[in-house]
Amino acid sequence: LGYRIYRSSDGINWSILSDETTVHSTTAEVVVGGTPEYYRVSSVLNNGAKSESNWSNALGAVNFMAAKKYLIVDGFEREDGSWRGPGHTFAARYGVSIGKASSQFESIRNSQLTDGTLDLNSYDGVFWIFGDQSSAAGTFSSAQQSLVKNYLESGGKLFVSGSEIGWDLFSQGSTEDKNFYNNYLKASFIADNAGAGSVYAVPGTALAGCSFAIGQSYAEDFPDEIGTFGVSTLCMKYSNGKGAGIQYTGKFGPSVTEGKLMYLAFPLETTANDSAFDAVISSALKFFSSGPSSVSEAETVPSVFSLQQNYPNPFNPETHFHFSIPSGNVSVHCQLTIHNMVGQEIVTLVNGELAPGNYSVRWNASGFASGVYIYTLRAGGFSESKRMALMK
Repeated sequence: LGYRIYRSSDGINWSILSDETTVHSTTAEVVVGGTPEYYRVSSVLNNGAKSESNWSNALGAVNFMAAKKYLIVDGFEREDGSWRGPGHTFAARYGVSIGKASSQFESIRNSQLTDGTLDLNSYDGVFWIFGDQSSAAGTFSSAQQSLVKNYLESGGKLFVSGSEIGWDLFSQGSTEDKNFYNNYLKASFIADNAGAGSVYAVPGTALAGCSFAIGQSYAEDFPDEIGTFGVSTLCMKYSNGKGAGIQYTGKFGPSVTEGKLMYLAFPLETTANDSAFDAVISSALKFFSSGPSSVSEAETVPSVFSLQQNYPNPFNPETHFHFSIPSGNVSVHCQLTIHNMVGQEIVTLVNGELAPGNYSVRWNASGFASGVYIYTLRAGGFSESKRMALMK
């Protein structure tokens, strides 16, 4: 069932559209300054039995007299994961929180976003939810990645939440998926299971003061553990100190326009703490509305290529690699690889276009034997290798 709720040309009437002619559709008037309207639909076969489907996910919209308008994209279509049942209402929960900020919002199903009828750039921010959508059903498709790239390169502001995005795009994905994950979600994938049931914000970041349990409205036992990529910032951690959220303000891809990103590696809607949920959405809206970073580009962009010694070294089982891409490059193709002592490549940590900046990449070598390894950075005409020791 394909449907979306959209605003008509008069700016007041909202309609449910469907690609199934047998769906009972509704048009509702939302008065200016009124309350949000939320809908779930089912299809009814036009036969004697009037057979009816299960309820769909909920969508909603509101038309406040407000300067800001946001889009909620419901990408959580999985039915065999932690959430079980005929559809869900999580997009409506995001709508409630955005509505509390007296902002307009519209919502759409993930699968309908690429039909060419909607322009992401007409919104002041996009909230994209994936729940525990994983590799079987997929998170960001190739077409959706293109939309997101164009949106962020145009100065868009994107909020993403989901527990299996890193697993899907980086662990199980193609080279294109991995490049998108690193360069547009500004994250490094570390592990499929962070092993924690609560999160807290890193002091001084956009979500400062937020802390809450997860896995309550539905079980979440495999939230991704993530790290920073490039000059992104870790804004949220799990209770065990592992990375749970990324925030980033800056350029995306070859663009010179500044965009914003907030990516949570767990489903925000799994918390039963409504106040904490509202606080995260409110903080995200403030982050989207804030001005440019006070740190100048000259202070953050290096002047030469460099590859630093990994730290810690020796290590067990995790270590970090730090390297720099200098100013003067729009972007450059970079590879960071690890070889064993007989020259066999065993891991590719980075393989894609990177903009100038300082980058940090984490490697978890828990599946490898003790010994000496060589890591190599190739970027444009630059190439450098260093040794490191894994000691278990």
